Amino acid sequence: MLLKTCLKALENLLKPENKEALTKVLTYHVVSGKYTSKDLMRLIKAGKGQATLKALSGGTLTFKMNGPTNVIVIDEKGRVATIGTYDVMKANGVIHEIDEVLLLVCFCNTRRERASLQNNELDKRRRKFF
Repeated sequence: MLLKTCLKALENLLKPENKEALTKVLTYHVVSGKYTSKDLMRLIKAGKGQATLKALSGGTLTFKMNGPTNVIVIDEKGRVATIGTYDVMKANGVIHEIDEVLLLVCFCNTRRERASLQNNELDKRRRKFF
């Protein structure tokens, strides 16, 4: 059910009339500047356990530690993504691969689909952090 919901949301985002929404999702995953994993960890330590960065879309991403060397990213809706691959250096920045699409809940068609995604995320976080 959840996979169907996610695929439907993605299918909707790829429609030409939703180009603006797709752009928002993609730019929500990018921040200005070059932050290596060490930079992120320093910011988290300096922020007493969390660092907040502005995404190019204007949204806010919160970074926290999950263990001694693992960084998680939390979007404005509370969705949690774990950085799986760090420090892929490119000419225009640094890429950190995450395991979730942030802000996806916003682009589901129905309340039922949004509730299904949100409930699944809550269950997933409870299993992971408790």
